[in-house]
Amino acid sequence: MLSPSSSTRSATSRLLSRRTLLLGGAVSLMAGCASDIRPLSEEAKAKVGSPAPSASATASPSAFSSPSATAASSASASASAKSSSSSAARVPVSEDALVEGWKKYPGPLKLTGEYMGEYQPATASSPAKNVPKPLKTVPHREEPTFQGAYETLRAYYSAQIATLKDGRYADQTIDLTYPADKRAIDEIKAIKELYEKNGWYMEFTCSIVMQNAEPDSALKNGDGYVEIVMDAEYSATAIHQPDGTERKVPAITQVSVSHVMLYTEGKWWRISNDYLSERFNGGKGSSGSGGSGSAGSSGSSGRGSTKV
Repeated sequence: MLSPSSSTRSATSRLLSRRTLLLGGAVSLMAGCASDIRPLSEEAKAKVGSPAPSASATASPSAFSSPSATAASSASASASAKSSSSSAARVPVSEDALVEGWKKYPGPLKLTGEYMGEYQPATASSPAKNVPKPLKTVPHREEPTFQGAYETLRAYYSAQIATLKDGRYADQTIDLTYPADKRAIDEIKAIKELYEKNGWYMEFTCSIVMQNAEPDSALKNGDGYVEIVMDAEYSATAIHQPDGTERKVPAITQVSVSHVMLYTEGKWWRISNDYLSERFNGGKGSSGSGGSGSAGSSGSSGRGSTKV
């Protein structure tokens, strides 16, 4: 089950919220995913709780799809059943299955990208050039496994950081965010708008490391949730605004950042805690600020760092 984060993590989230820099009243910078991830309320956790035992909850991985027609069914019924089976969305078998094999993944998060030429960092006079293009293909995204959740989060970070360096990649970040998480999507669109108005993010570095702790998981109505905790550090940077001025963004020291990944409609998605609360509170989100957020950071942790 998704468990409450420690009071230390909660205090850290509140600290980051105070340090969040808003652009156009929508996008949070650098504190990124850390600015909006808060411990789930007891009410939300209860509503995300495990469903009552059912065939889908006890079936083996090979039984994700709808059962085929029985031998006594007619040929047309059998064909219809096969078609339904092949198109049916897969569902997680159990909470344990959602985190099985997680021990292979702790450590630095390796970002993916295809170099389009010699990378040139952003300067005070121009945005970054030849930013590595994030890969659109996400391995295992359609599988209700921890590997699928991890690869989707890795693709999300890769696309998000590429978007901060080149707003043209915003749509790829949006494609990895659940469509109903409107606030998170609006924040990403604000980054795209910044670049369209001839603004940009100055150069920054980041360190993102998965903690060596078993992720929490939950099931609800066939959907799966996995909470992955990352250690992150962010370097100081600045936003070159469309009017030619610069807005400074301070460095953020290492923090624990909780990411909730949602498996629904046959694939994994990145969601904010605000949206998770909305999903189980009849459309009523939490009163705190923050959505999906944006990431960019620097520094190192005890297990190494990923430089971008």
